Amino acid sequence: MRPRGWTSCRDNRVVGLLQDDDGGVRGVVTANGEAERTELRARLVVGADGHHSTVARLAEVPEDHAPNERFLFWTYYEGATMNGPGDGQVWPVGRDVAVCIRVDDGLTQVGVFPAKDRLPEFTAERQSAFDRFVGCLPDGPSLVGARQVSNLIGTTDYPCIRRDPVPRPGLALIGDAATTSDPVPAVGCGWAFRSAAWLAEATAEPLARGRDLHRALRGYRRAHRFIDTYDSVGRRDALARPPGSLQRAIRTAAVSDPDISRRLAAFAMRAAPPSVLLNPKVMIRATVGSRAPRLWGRPPAALSRGPGRRHGQ
Repeated sequence: MRPRGWTSCRDNRVVGLLQDDDGGVRGVVTANGEAERTELRARLVVGADGHHSTVARLAEVPEDHAPNERFLFWTYYEGATMNGPGDGQVWPVGRDVAVCIRVDDGLTQVGVFPAKDRLPEFTAERQSAFDRFVGCLPDGPSLVGARQVSNLIGTTDYPCIRRDPVPRPGLALIGDAATTSDPVPAVGCGWAFRSAAWLAEATAEPLARGRDLHRALRGYRRAHRFIDTYDSVGRRDALARPPGSLQRAIRTAAVSDPDISRRLAAFAMRAAPPSVLLNPKVMIRATVGSRAPRLWGRPPAALSRGPGRRHGQ
């Protein structure tokens, strides 16, 4: 059942923007692959078209690029067995990262994020390199008897891109169109849903009442700063440097310190600002805790994740 006032324009693509004399966006021009053009006017245009956003390009929105020194490939298995608690595991192995997550329909997603200096081995023989990478993970997933049910999916270059979420009057960007973050923590779908919710909450009433949107869009931009702060952290991680002493201390202390464990979980789920974990008090506690004698040997090779799904996190 379609919502009232909603129309789907299948097989149409945006080819232009309607603008007023002050540079405000007042609608879009679409085409269906032929010469026909259609003008669609609106008080608010939302670019929700991904990291290669056509809407942002047509609006000439400035982009802030940052390098990602890892590449990524993932696939899905039926019958794979995880060697750890919870629904997911993460392996930070030097400059490389790997993940294993239970998803829908009884499938398990396995993804690798190697540093780019390993790209030649994946270029020569991608599937074999992927299998070797996963096979060398300490306490990695057991794929004996498992069946790979998809091709390898991924890319060799995925830069971090940030755009102003409200670049022009009458125009807002959400999801990857506003912020394309490092894919390792799997926040893309979550940011898309959150930014869409923030925009709807900010603009629904003024749109319904016919009021000016300037103040509402400023409110959306303020809310979006939550994403910007995490993106700054992600950009540093995307440089693929080996974990620093503080990172290692936090991971080690989280094994036995319930408070740091909860803070690390909130940070990983983006359920609180980065300061929930990245603050002097926690850093000191983690440093002291990581040096204290443990009741068992080395910390787990993989960090376990609690219930949840990688997609839409």
